[in-house]
Amino acid sequence: MNLAALKLKLSDIPGSDALSMQIIAGRQHYSINGKLVTLDAGASDAEAEDAIRQALANPGVHLLPESMIAATPPAVQTADSASLLPRASLQAAQETKTMSTPSPGGFAASLKAMMDEARAGLDQAQASGRARVKEAVGKLQQTATATVNASESVAKVIEDTADSALSDLGQITNNL
Repeated sequence: MNLAALKLKLSDIPGSDALSMQIIAGRQHYSINGKLVTLDAGASDAEAEDAIRQALANPGVHLLPESMIAATPPAVQTADSASLLPRASLQAAQETKTMSTPSPGGFAASLKAMMDEARAGLDQAQASGRARVKEAVGKLQQTATATVNASESVAKVIEDTADSALSDLGQITNNL
């Protein structure tokens, strides 16, 4: 997987330069604009590009397709490990309500997604700010050009007035 080539293919997407990829537990994990996209390790560049574009186009949460979810291997117990674990009653397990706790990886991924989203927002704000300042600088450059033109016009009028006054003085001197 060539991350630089993928960034180039996604260059039409704002924030694509912040695209990152990690291989975790045999899967490719892409992070862009606060979205996380997970693919099999063997996914091609084209599959990665399609998945990223789909994730950015759809605001909802997406689950992995069933074909990508590996079957969970059965628990392996040896005689030694079985003696260390307490025996649980099936009936007691059915009566007990279970609480789900977030996995540490999910928590870390959500924090990373929040940071990526904040960075994307900052990148957007900086780009907007640069555009606004560029617009103001352009207006200031127009003002500088207009000032030069106005100064030239005023200087021309003053020079013409001075030339006219000198001409009048010359006539007066000649008539004396």
